Formats: sequence, C-alpha cells, structure tokens
Amino acid sequence: MAAPEKALAALAAACNTHLHTIAYFSVDTSFRPKVDRQSFDELKPGVDRVLALLNWYEGLKTAFVALLRELGPSQAPPSPAVLTALIDALDSCILLENQFSGWSACINRFSWFKRTFAQIRRELASEVDCEALTKDLSRFQAFIGDTSFPIGMHMTGPLRKQLKASGGAPGHERLLVAAVDQLSAAADAASDGALIRPLPYLLWFADGDAGQAYNVFTAAKLAQAQKVFKKHPMAECSPPPAMVTELGLQPTYPVHLGTVLSRCPHYSPSMRAKWGLPKQGDEPEVCCVVL
Repeated sequence: MAAPEKALAALAAACNTHLHTIAYFSVDTSFRPKVDRQSFDELKPGVDRVLALLNWYEGLKTAFVALLRELGPSQAPPSPAVLTALIDALDSCILLENQFSGWSACINRFSWFKRTFAQIRRELASEVDCEALTKDLSRFQAFIGDTSFPIGMHMTGPLRKQLKASGGAPGHERLLVAAVDQLSAAADAASDGALIRPLPYLLWFADGDAGQAYNVFTAAKLAQAQKVFKKHPMAECSPPPAMVTELGLQPTYPVHLGTVLSRCPHYSPSMRAKWGLPKQGDEPEVCCVVL
C-alpha cells in the first residue's frame, strides 16, 4: 500500500475512537451547569476528546484530497485498496456527522466550557496554556458553527468543498466513480444496508458544481448503482452494535439515499424513477435523515 492511501486508511481506521466520543455525549447526563473550577475540571476531558476528533478530521480531509490529487491525473486503474481507503474515509465522516443527539450535547457542553474558561482564566494561567486553548475553542466554533453546512453535513460538506476548491483535483471524478462501481458491486449482493451508506455521497463528490463540466449522471455508467438504490433506499447510520450496547444508545436515524443524491448539482427530479424514488418527492429536503 502506497504512503498516501496508507495514511488515509489509518485515519479511517481510527473512526470508532472519535465516534465513541460523540456517541457518549448523547447518553452522559452528568453535565453540571455551573461556572466554576469544578465545572472546568469535569468538562475538560470531554473537550480534549472532541478537539482530538477535530484534529483527526482535519488530517483526514487533507489526506483524502491529497490522495485524489496525486492519483487523479493518472490513467492507470486505481487499486481496490485505494478505492477502499476513499470509501472508508468518507464513510467515517458520514457516520460521525449523523450522530445528532451527541453533537447537540457536545455543542452545549462546549459553550458552557468556553463560558467557564473565560470566567476563571486568570485562575488557570499557571496550569493551562490559555492561548492555545483559546485558539482550539475558536477552531471548534468555526467548524461546528459554519452556517454553510448544517449538522448532518458539517463533515462531508467541508470535505467536498476542499476537494472542489482551487480547481479541484484533476481526474478525481474518475476515481470516485470507480469507488461507486466497487461499492455497488459489493452492495448488490449484500443484505446490510449500512454498506451502501457512502454511495450517494461518492456521486455528490464526483458531480461538478455550477460552471464545472463534469456531470456524473451523463459521464458515468450508473446502472448498477441505480439497482442498489432501488434495493436499499435507506442506509443504517447507528454506531457498531457493541458500542450501542456498551453505551445504551438509541437507534440513529437512517440516511435517505435519495435526499443525499438530490444534493448533486446536476440532479434533476426527472431522474427519480431511475433511482428507485417515488414519482412525487416525499423525502426530507433539508437534511439526509428521515425524521
């Protein structure tokens, strides 16, 4: 395995550590809403874990785009390992960003931690690198508070934006469509709907924005992907069963594949039948979950 794909694969493999962090917040009821040193000490470990998640995500974004930029111009067929690394990295973001209750609790705790930190900062000056912590809190707020990408898109949205920025990665569409083909072939014979969770996201990432010529719906052969959409209109988005049992989690809303597909700039409602969607739109139009 080459260095870029190895780096991306390693980052994707670390997903469960950070998924556990966010999932835990959804069931942790020990939040103590008081502005004092005890609250700071109790909240700090969780904040550190979320900042580690943010660092991981920033590294994954960089590695994901770097791999596509390195291999995109080549005409050589991508290896299954490369495609798997891309699929797994994207799926990590999808799984994490869809833990809505965990993110809601995380945001509330971060807000209270920031307020507490501001009040007792002088008291902490000899123990904590206050400048570094202030910058980290601002980084998190910029990440979670970006109104361009609401909760449910706050990881895949910026990842796609970075991929398309500055002319994008020449040839990246070919690699993403190859990933669609590989995933469709595997999912067609599978009974696990979670396997196809990244499928509409790969199409969304491959499709060109306004002013970009690449139209994934006309440039790629997608009959097998359409067959999978018809078989699995929803994709499970709950954490692994062992984590659900360990934390006592409630089921997570499934991803609605058609709603994600409709984010593609070249998507048209006239395509609905080809993708196994009802003739009239009844899926949610704002986020990618069924509420």
